[in-house]
Amino acid sequence: MKDDRNKHKRLEDIFETHSRCSKPRRILIEGAAGIGKSTMCRKLAWEWSTHSECDKYRVNDFDLVFLLEARTMHGDIVHCIKEQLLPANVDSHDLQHLISELGGRVLIIIDGLDELPDDTCPAILQLLAGKEMRHARIVTTTRPGQPMCVTKFFDTYLVNVGFTEERAVQFVTKYMQATGTPMSYFSKLTEAIKHGSEIRDLTRTPLNLLFMCILSEDNKGIEFTTLTMLLRDVVDCVTRKFSAKKYGKVQSTDNKVLCDLGKLAVEGLLQSRLIFSKSDIWAQYKSPDMFVVGFLTVDYSSSKLDPVEQCFFPHKCSRNFSPLFH
Repeated sequence: MKDDRNKHKRLEDIFETHSRCSKPRRILIEGAAGIGKSTMCRKLAWEWSTHSECDKYRVNDFDLVFLLEARTMHGDIVHCIKEQLLPANVDSHDLQHLISELGGRVLIIIDGLDELPDDTCPAILQLLAGKEMRHARIVTTTRPGQPMCVTKFFDTYLVNVGFTEERAVQFVTKYMQATGTPMSYFSKLTEAIKHGSEIRDLTRTPLNLLFMCILSEDNKGIEFTTLTMLLRDVVDCVTRKFSAKKYGKVQSTDNKVLCDLGKLAVEGLLQSRLIFSKSDIWAQYKSPDMFVVGFLTVDYSSSKLDPVEQCFFPHKCSRNFSPLFH
């Protein structure tokens, strides 16, 4: 990661003081799609929950840590914490009082600020501005493009720049070892990383690099040179695996399935929606393959109070690419 002075920083240093703030309480981490923002949030929460002895991320200083998905947040921050993480019998006033009492020993991690529903923005802006829970530490992630009226609330601004060349090669090596795939399948990929070819920039993003590893394993090498070609090959790989599982052999996936997924993605883009009701999708498209082909995740909502079965594209970039099916 880099700070706003272009200085490289590690995840372990996100809470450190700097010349403009002696005790940062509002921390914004920006990064492109697939760069690892959500993984980083989960890493912080996991380290706290396991009470790691080395505590290299300094999360053991907190008595409470809440990890929230912005896309499913509705209402004020206390309601969001209850809905996503706590049992229904927890009293909201007691929770508010506890958080206020603990003050700076509370860490709230909000992943995906750019996906925050419009009806929740005013309440979360109050939180970021320090008008609520002013002493609590807040770490938020977002894609690039947040307006100044939002970024001005943060004491620390960091940018996740992705994998270095060394880390990218390490990732490929670990993937190769974990899957038992011959090294020769990845020779073109590692050569491209080391020698700064046209796909080097793509390998800075962990999600892209994972796609490249899967395709290198599947195709015994790489053939793509642009992000569009990469995603096209990912779609082809997913649909071939689906047809092999469904029919026992590789054959073309019904174009209607991909077209319907494209229509759903367009609907999501136009309405700024990331989550869809499974029953609504079924009522509109009557296509069981939409749920199993590999582009939609079917799960229960994160709400502990009123869980419902819902569907969503597993990553925002897959939703943004899916309209090309339509």
